[in-house]
Amino acid sequence: MKNSLGHHHNRFILAALFIMPFCVGSVNGQADTAPNSSSAWALYTANKFADSADMFEAVLKKSSPTARLYYQAAIANYAANRRARARQLCAYVVKNFKSTQEAAHSTRLFPELAAAASTADAAGGQAPKLLDENNLPPNFFDGMAPDVRQRLKTPQGKIALRAAIADYNKRMMAAASKAPPSDGPSEKVIVSKKSHLRTKTSPFPPEATLKRGDHPFSATQVASDGAKGIDQGANPNCWFEASMAALAELPRGQRLLASMITYGGNGIYIVRFPGDGEEYKIDEETLDRHGIRDTAQWASLISCAQVMKFPNNRGAEGATGDQSRLAVGLGCITGCKAQTMSPGSADPQELSSFIGGAISSKNPIVCGTWDDMHLGHLPPLVVSTHAYTIIGFDPASNMITIRNPHGRGSQEFDLADDPSHRQFEMKEDGVFKMHLSLFQKYFYQVCRSFI
Repeated sequence: MKNSLGHHHNRFILAALFIMPFCVGSVNGQADTAPNSSSAWALYTANKFADSADMFEAVLKKSSPTARLYYQAAIANYAANRRARARQLCAYVVKNFKSTQEAAHSTRLFPELAAAASTADAAGGQAPKLLDENNLPPNFFDGMAPDVRQRLKTPQGKIALRAAIADYNKRMMAAASKAPPSDGPSEKVIVSKKSHLRTKTSPFPPEATLKRGDHPFSATQVASDGAKGIDQGANPNCWFEASMAALAELPRGQRLLASMITYGGNGIYIVRFPGDGEEYKIDEETLDRHGIRDTAQWASLISCAQVMKFPNNRGAEGATGDQSRLAVGLGCITGCKAQTMSPGSADPQELSSFIGGAISSKNPIVCGTWDDMHLGHLPPLVVSTHAYTIIGFDPASNMITIRNPHGRGSQEFDLADDPSHRQFEMKEDGVFKMHLSLFQKYFYQVCRSFI
């Protein structure tokens, strides 16, 4: 019987792993107090994310599983940048408490869990048995030569093993479903009241003027449209559209966006992302099929290429599945690895320098909001579980200028007890200003990249 990753997946039960919490050390300052979920949550609301996650782990070991307990533990781990553990806990919630609000929140944090749940339902509840490094079958290494086993223990070998496991899981998910995965949104998608057809205020260049290999859009055209040429539609890809909007407002970004698109002849346009050798060939029919309708056609083409590169957002968490979508999206479109920061746990001056540095050097910077559970006690000022572009910062007033990729179709908000707009001010085209202190409460992550 073969032991390769490609066979006998029904023998490996991933769910068992979710039930076994990781062992952790004692929580500082809690030696004389029995850990409980209320204390753990209090640490979380105080932005002591690592301490909160540690205490939740202690609570999990002695408590009966509930959707709320496991989800709260998940978001504490998520905020502490323990993404793999957060995903593990969310997967347990989705599998065992699938009709709860916590399960819905879990699939917003990790949208691929929704696809897995849909596949399981379609197969009569039998989900494909996925693998990770911790649940390989006992006899996995038996057929390997000793030198191969040793190589897998090296850093390079571990990277290769993770890549092979990720590829295996992807193939298992595809094979388990006869139909394509659900296109259901993984974030709140605010669809503006537009025609269902793509707008054509920025038409394709006349084909008679183009030759194969030509760049049909100039940096000047991209600059003319700017972020206003980008309107996120029904595709749940705010994490990418926000990054594209960031580039569209910057001179170097405008040149980079224009350079990604070439004409391939016969009405076909080719998009290549920086550092990605793949060509994404797109025509009008392709745009219509994917429901892409950005105002600017260059934006439609790049958006469509992103949907083709990450179908149903698969791969948007990186090769290991524990990366931030914001960071993956920004890295994809810039070709440079993104730097990240957690606003809630950052020193205000450090956060101010992080944002101000990107703005002053004219480099792209994006941010993502918390989920409903975390924002529930705050005045509604943002769309939860959503990505935004930071387009300005005034260090004197500590006001950050932020744009929603939904553009004109964005939901509008108002802070009633701030008539002078010193904390929050709604502008046009999905743009608003927010004080740094509020930003730390509403946004879980901010990412920047250098181009």
